[in-house]
Amino acid sequence: MEIGLDCFSPSLARMVGQDLGALSQVCDWIKMMTYAHAWGPAGLPYELMGLAGFLNQNAELGEVEALDFLKKQTNLVLPGTFQDLRAQGLPSAALASEVRQGRKLSVRSLYAGLELVEIAGVCELEAEQIRQDWSAVLEAGVDGVVLSWDLWHMPLERLRLVRDILEKYA
Repeated sequence: MEIGLDCFSPSLARMVGQDLGALSQVCDWIKMMTYAHAWGPAGLPYELMGLAGFLNQNAELGEVEALDFLKKQTNLVLPGTFQDLRAQGLPSAALASEVRQGRKLSVRSLYAGLELVEIAGVCELEAEQIRQDWSAVLEAGVDGVVLSWDLWHMPLERLRLVRDILEKYA
């Protein structure tokens, strides 16, 4: 029997008290919640906007300064405005960065959780974005990918698209 852990993405893990390197020593695999486009808990845009809003209100940092601070703290490629972060999410390069960061933390068996759901106002993806995201995590050296969230909201054409993407990497 194996034990897997569903953890925050490396850029946020330490902020919520998760030490991925230490946790990796007591489990068989870690799935990172690398949701680059979802607007909800554990979604990178959602969580980063929460942090940026906190910095904006409590540290009196402007929008650009708050996002620049978060770029430095997370080592992620972030859009230049709150509106772009909310509307577009993170680029595929951010996902590759999270995989590389997980490897630097010595996570032995590393899986990426990617969203494929279609839920208005929460996650709305285009086929090209899915291709780019999957290519980014696969090329960065992830051990596997976990399809996350409610399967009832995962269109079959997206599952077929993923099958086609994976055939190129087989």
